[in-house]
Amino acid sequence: MKKNRLLIVGVFIVFISLSLVGCGKSENTESSKFEAASVYDCESNPDYCMCRADRNVFPIDDVTIDFFYGWIVGDDRDIPEADGFFIDAENLGEFLDARKAGEAYSEVYYVTKVYNYTSEDYRCIPIYDEKYYVQEVECAHSEKLTIPRELFSKDEGLIYFALYGEDKNNKDGRDPMSPNKDFITSALIHYRRNNDEIILLEENFEYGKQIIFKEIA
Repeated sequence: MKKNRLLIVGVFIVFISLSLVGCGKSENTESSKFEAASVYDCESNPDYCMCRADRNVFPIDDVTIDFFYGWIVGDDRDIPEADGFFIDAENLGEFLDARKAGEAYSEVYYVTKVYNYTSEDYRCIPIYDEKYYVQEVECAHSEKLTIPRELFSKDEGLIYFALYGEDKNNKDGRDPMSPNKDFITSALIHYRRNNDEIILLEENFEYGKQIIFKEIA
């Protein structure tokens, strides 16, 4: 588990580089919905994240979409608090450098606060197919989050949503000096801007696969 979790940032860096040169891009057209899920291997990761909306074109001041996230493997972790934030994906490296140096970073937008993350309120239940691959994930928690308009600064770009929170038990044995030691889960959002209109684009992920997320009935 430790190896898989620590490889996440590396996977995102590769994905970001390929996306910005055209890998997996959708057409710049309006569709009936938008969905984006965690890019890393959802079969082995203990935490999931997904976002979706019933449309993909928004005014720049109100890009509000539904986020589903939570844990599938509690594994005796204890995460009493966690912060959810948005950041321009190209600034992720600078953000991690600032964390490592113990410095504040101004280009990050905190949008949600989670308490007692490892409680049943944030549990996710995977649904498997006959080959034991995850096809759906039922989540106890979902919420609407609005992406700050300041992040739509380019004609096209990627926005990174992440949840960070310290595991008091450090079950993964992470390096306490690592800037990514508090990482829980994340998702990437690909957008195009047309003046004050934002188009969210679905991705054909090269390094992961889309999984259906829904609320627990």
